[in-house]
Amino acid sequence: HCDGVCRLYGTCELPGLRMALVMKRYESSLRKMISSADGPLEAATVCRLGRCLAKTLAQLAAAGIVCRDIKSDNILLDEYGDPVLADFGISVVLSTATHIAPTTIQGTFNYMSPEALNDQAEGGIGPHTDVWSLACVIVEMLTGKMPWEGMPIQQIIMAVAMQFRVPTVPDGAPGVEVIRRCFAKSPHDRPTAAQLAEALAPPVAAAP
Repeated sequence: HCDGVCRLYGTCELPGLRMALVMKRYESSLRKMISSADGPLEAATVCRLGRCLAKTLAQLAAAGIVCRDIKSDNILLDEYGDPVLADFGISVVLSTATHIAPTTIQGTFNYMSPEALNDQAEGGIGPHTDVWSLACVIVEMLTGKMPWEGMPIQQIIMAVAMQFRVPTVPDGAPGVEVIRRCFAKSPHDRPTAAQLAEALAPPVAAAP
């Protein structure tokens, strides 16, 4: 019942007793869009896509769902250019409003928060984990490069989980202060997805 998520229509059986998921086909992804741009996306595009994704995360959080693998490759674009979250393979459903701790590291390291990389970190896995990942996607749209691009996995783990380094948000970016708060060490200091969506909303035109 959430907006901006890929719909499962059903399943079918392929030759060789293989099962396939039947879903809507999308022609492109946010990763391809960023690669084609060969640099930062326009600020208006970043705000529109980021706000749509943040609103989707707010709905998922209200339903107790944590995606855990938000990245530009997993964000597809529909025929109107709107983003759709498409991979819930390692998502979890929170049975309470508290947090869970990961038993193994799962996700894509460039987009992972301290608590996703280290089960001893403050906060455990929760909606705040997806907020960090979405902020990484926003930084990728703003710069044309994913956070920690080119760094080996072990270096990323050391930087984020041990040294508490954070991705660099360009000065002057829309909603810059709120986006930077998405990378707070303590999950409790991060904005909610709804607050991030509000920060990326277009300015209200003054009344004539």
